Amino acid sequence: GVSFGELALLYTQQARAASIVCCEDGKLWRLHARTFRDLVVRSSTQSLLKTLRSVEVLRELSLSQLQRLFDALSEIKVQAGGYIFKEGETGSDFFVVMEGEAAVLKKSSGAGGEQEVMQLGQNDYFGERALLNAAPRAASVRATTPMKLLQISKAQFEEVLGPLSEIIDNHRRKREEQGTLALC
Repeated sequence: GVSFGELALLYTQQARAASIVCCEDGKLWRLHARTFRDLVVRSSTQSLLKTLRSVEVLRELSLSQLQRLFDALSEIKVQAGGYIFKEGETGSDFFVVMEGEAAVLKKSSGAGGEQEVMQLGQNDYFGERALLNAAPRAASVRATTPMKLLQISKAQFEEVLGPLSEIIDNHRRKREEQGTLALC
C-alpha cells in the first residue's frame, strides 16, 4: 500500500533522490511516466469539463465546443481582497469561478464608495459584457475568499464560442435585472 517515485513522474526528474532496498519478498507494480501523465491529464481534463458543464450559460455546448473552450482557458488565482477588475476599466476577458467567492460591487455616493449588488461563487461566470461589446466594466469584482478562476480573452472566446453571444447577452440581462432588484 505504499508508493514511491512520484516526484520523478510529476517533474520528469531523471536522477533519483534516494534508493529503495527490499527487506523481504513482495510484489511491486510499476507505472511508466507517460502513462502516469496521461492519467493525470485525463483526470484534470474531465474535472474541468465537468466544471464548464456546470456553468449555466455553457450547458448547451457540445462536448467538442467544451473541449475547444477548455484548450483556450487559462487558470488564475486571486487572493481574498484582490480585485479581478474594477468598474469603468476596459474589459477584454471572461471568467468562470472554479473555487472561491467574490462580491460584485457598484460605485455609490455613500461613505464606503461601493455597494455590493451580488455574490459570485463556484460555477458562476462574469465579465461577459466585455465579450459582447466594447463597453467599460459595469461593476467591480473583488474576491472575498481565495479564488481559482478560468479566464479567456475576447479574441479566443469569439473564435471558440462566437455564436453564443445572444445566449450570454440574454443571461447577462437577467443577472443585471436581479442586481437592480437587489438595490431596491
